[in-house]
Amino acid sequence: MAAGAAFGGIVVRHRLASGAAIALLWALGGCGNEPRTRPIDGVAALAPEEVDFGKVGLGTTATRSISVRNRGRAPLQILDWTIEGLDEDMTVLVKGGRAIREGRTAEVVLRFTPKEIGAVERTLVLKTDDPERAEIAIPVRGEAILPHVVPHPDFLDFGRVELGVREVRPLELRNPFEIEVEVRIAVRGDAQFSVSPAEAIRVEPLGTSVVEVAFQPDTVGQVFAVLALLPCPACDEVAIVLQGTGIDRALVIAPEVVDFGYVPVERSAERSFTVTNVSSRAVEITAMELGDESENFSLAPVLGMLQPDEAVQVTVGFSPKLVAPERNVVRIHSSSVRAPVVEVELRGAGGGPQIQVSPSSLFFGTVPIGARGQLPVRITNAGTPPGAPPLEILDVRVENPAVAPFGPDRDLEADPVILDAGEQDEILVGYEPLRLTGSTPDTAELVIVSNDALLPEIRIPMTGFSTEIEPCSRLEVQPPVLDFGALDPGKGATLSIEIRNPSTRTCIMRNLRIAAGSDPVFRTREVQSFLIPAGGWFGWMVSFDPAAVGAGEGDYAGELELFAVNATEQQRYSVALRASSDSGCLIPEPNFLDFGSTPMGCGAREGSVRFTNACPLPLGVGPIELGLQSTEGEFEIVSAPETPFVLASGASFDVLVRWNAQTRGLSTAPLYVGEETRLRPLMVPLLGELQRDGFTVDRFVQQRDGAADVLIVVDNSSTMVEEQPRLRAAVHVLVDEAIRRGVDFHIGVTSSGLVPAPAPGCPGGADGGEAGRLVPVDGSRPRIVTAATPDASAVLSENVMVGTCHELEQSMEAMRRALSDPLRSGDNAGFLRPEAKLGVIFVSDEDDHSGFAVSEYLDFLQALKGEGGARVHAIVDFGDVCPEGAGRANRIIELVQGTFGLAESLCERDWTGAMSRIADDLFTFRTAFSLTATPDEDGIAVFVDGVEADPSTYRYDPGSNSVSFAPGSQPPPGSVIEVRYTARCGS
Repeated sequence: MAAGAAFGGIVVRHRLASGAAIALLWALGGCGNEPRTRPIDGVAALAPEEVDFGKVGLGTTATRSISVRNRGRAPLQILDWTIEGLDEDMTVLVKGGRAIREGRTAEVVLRFTPKEIGAVERTLVLKTDDPERAEIAIPVRGEAILPHVVPHPDFLDFGRVELGVREVRPLELRNPFEIEVEVRIAVRGDAQFSVSPAEAIRVEPLGTSVVEVAFQPDTVGQVFAVLALLPCPACDEVAIVLQGTGIDRALVIAPEVVDFGYVPVERSAERSFTVTNVSSRAVEITAMELGDESENFSLAPVLGMLQPDEAVQVTVGFSPKLVAPERNVVRIHSSSVRAPVVEVELRGAGGGPQIQVSPSSLFFGTVPIGARGQLPVRITNAGTPPGAPPLEILDVRVENPAVAPFGPDRDLEADPVILDAGEQDEILVGYEPLRLTGSTPDTAELVIVSNDALLPEIRIPMTGFSTEIEPCSRLEVQPPVLDFGALDPGKGATLSIEIRNPSTRTCIMRNLRIAAGSDPVFRTREVQSFLIPAGGWFGWMVSFDPAAVGAGEGDYAGELELFAVNATEQQRYSVALRASSDSGCLIPEPNFLDFGSTPMGCGAREGSVRFTNACPLPLGVGPIELGLQSTEGEFEIVSAPETPFVLASGASFDVLVRWNAQTRGLSTAPLYVGEETRLRPLMVPLLGELQRDGFTVDRFVQQRDGAADVLIVVDNSSTMVEEQPRLRAAVHVLVDEAIRRGVDFHIGVTSSGLVPAPAPGCPGGADGGEAGRLVPVDGSRPRIVTAATPDASAVLSENVMVGTCHELEQSMEAMRRALSDPLRSGDNAGFLRPEAKLGVIFVSDEDDHSGFAVSEYLDFLQALKGEGGARVHAIVDFGDVCPEGAGRANRIIELVQGTFGLAESLCERDWTGAMSRIADDLFTFRTAFSLTATPDEDGIAVFVDGVEADPSTYRYDPGSNSVSFAPGSQPPPGSVIEVRYTARCGS
């Protein structure tokens, strides 16, 4: 190539500085290949030919370079340069020096730092020492822009993060320009936030960079900060709001304490708590477990992943075995960093309100149309201990159908039923038929609602028939007026009336009550309905009680009313009521004279009342007299001062009164004493009750020697898991002893459960609700064990294992049902024999909760077997320090003592000895009949099956107060023996 050839499109000729001769160069070229001559100069070649900065961020600097190569044979000198905005937004720098030797290159560096936004077109002029082209023009272009990045997301919420846990969120920075952007980064605000990288990050043209923003809380609560982004020094700052909340732990428990309160022993209660993930990351529940304290709590664990704000409900149970407070914890293990284990406290106590209702059904029998038959429903709080919340009856209503001739006769709002542990109360339920039922009875259900959490509603079926009766003529009511005289302010008194039916037909009495419009100081227990048979009577009390209504001094009046709805002569009857509250001077002691109760034949009783003048002045007294009596002639004044007379201050006098005790029932009379300081006489009520006429009939059933029926009632509650095996191991003694003594025995077993248990697990087909039926109800084994039963001991040992599924011990009621119809002649037919001795054995670790008084069960046994014909024994808790028991079985022990039976301790590990002692009593038969009272001097008369026995066939022993038959004169087994006599007064 010729020395003058082009380089980079620009050729620079430059004369040699030494002045050397110019060589003539011949070269071929052009059209005619004419030779041309060139001087020997330096030649500068530039690349690129023009400069394009492209887009340049405002305030940033872009750099471009131009290479200047000397292609000549002599040095090339860059003398100077010019460009618009030099040293303002443009700077030029020559690297390698301005003198460029032949064959060498110099770099011209052009820097553009825009100050304003907009396009730039300028020319860079390089000045050289080339005489031919002293200036070289280079076009320069560029565009000043305001750079920015697009953050994503534009808001960072870290949510809820446990203290000490580092939560990181990515933040993308997107560069929409074709130039690299350097973004300065800083966190302003709460130091719990941080960013990486900490100062700056470069974002490629049209690219994306990611910074990591972290939140690591060290305090509880919500905090904020700002992540500041500066894409250029002259740019506006971009602010990203950072938000986060520090929490103490990821899993929140509600409630943190699960308190079961009081739960009746052997019942089960369920509660729940909620586990909520309040953090913003998923938490895995890896385990749930109970602590090592009480074993009477249970847990249904819930495991798995819990998403943010997700909650699960966990069920826990409590089945107390003892009357005592208990505690445990549920430990919840999770992937939580700060609190990998959280606890829920469980609390509970054995006891609390536990409703027991008797009877389980109501049969009203046949009730006359117009009357209202009433039956009591007895409600017992069988819960313990005494400090537990009371049982409260919340509602009593009738359903199925709701509109029926049945209904409760107690207003719970005015007269609530609130029972502490062991207390009882009654709700009267009425049946008032409106039509003849015929053979199809009226039916409905009584619904009792209480605060017993485990048995909040009890349903009792009700049945009744109706009939029509002939009308009666009239009633007689005495006295026609109850005059309470005058009493000191705030003092009250009680008098009575007597209602007699002189007609030959039954009278239906209704709505005995204080009549409307009476002063509220008078009170009586209202009677909705009562049947008074022909010749019968009915006594009732009425009270004057001003203190109950806050009444002061004054005169009061009212009326007691009642109705004979089927009477033909008169239907409404009334007794006028009068009373005064008035201050006086006389003070009576006592302020009422109660003669108590006595049987007929014990004679009259006398009593006195002393009156004292409490005023500072003498007092005029008189008259002294009796008012209208409920039964005339029952009371009389024996002695009293003659009136009128003056009683000195502080002086006293006595009035002696006799009660003649002639009329059976309750008798009252007012004793009036006039005094000059009162407008009406002072009144002292007199009261006496003749309970019975003294004639006594002791009833016995002649037993067959060597015949015994034994009923074993076994507690089937959940706490009997240790006691039932002890019973099974010892009960063979009954069979062994009976066989050894040659006794003809029947032994049956039932449980203490009256209704099916809420929990499964009791064998025999009744789910623990045998309700007096002998076990096993399904007949899978012999239900009546006799000497003829194959392997009798083994069968009985299995029968006593009644299971431990139940929660309420009603042993006495189970006994009564087992020995009564319909079971006696139905499911239990053949067990109870009229001529056999009856023995009952209760086995229980808790007292009986049957609801009826113990005396009623004693009466039942006496009616069933006569005096002394049944004996009750028990293996129960005596209230000693005994971990197996739930406290002294007072009711069962009372029943045992009432039949002169044996009570053995539950706490013994081996019950063989106890069973031997019980067997000895069961299989020993009596030869004499003990009387309940001492006969008077008229002696006794003995009747066998209604026929009076020859006195020579029996003997009365005053020492033992018993009757025995002579040899060969004993009545046949099963005979009913009655000993009739008049009891000695006071016996």
